[in-house]
Amino acid sequence: MSTSKLTIGDAFKNRGSLHTLSDDVEIPDARVQDIVRDAILHSPTAFNCQSGRAVVLLKQEHKKFWDMAQECAQASVPPQVFEMVFGPRIKMFHAAYGTVSLVMALTR
Repeated sequence: MSTSKLTIGDAFKNRGSLHTLSDDVEIPDARVQDIVRDAILHSPTAFNCQSGRAVVLLKQEHKKFWDMAQECAQASVPPQVFEMVFGPRIKMFHAAYGTVSLVMALTR
C-alpha cells in the first residue's frame, strides 16, 4: 500500500471539474422535482429547521435563465473576460436540461 505525498493545500490548488452537460434526459420532470424536494427535506440543517427552498427550472425556462445570464455577463464584464471565462461556462450550463437554485430562508 503506498501513501500519497500530496498535501491538502496541493489537492485544493490542483483540483478541477469536468462538466459534460446535456439536455438528453429520460427522467420525468416530476421525478426531478421529487429528488430535489427529498434532498432539501433530508439534508442536515441548523437546528433541523429545513429552511431551504429551491427554484427548479427545466427545459425552456432553464434556457431562458441562461440566456439572461449571458446578456447580463456580456453587459457587465469586458469582452475578453466574457470570451475567456463567462462565455464558455454559460454555454456549458445552457446545454443542460435544468437548473436548480437553492435559497436558504432566514428566520427570526
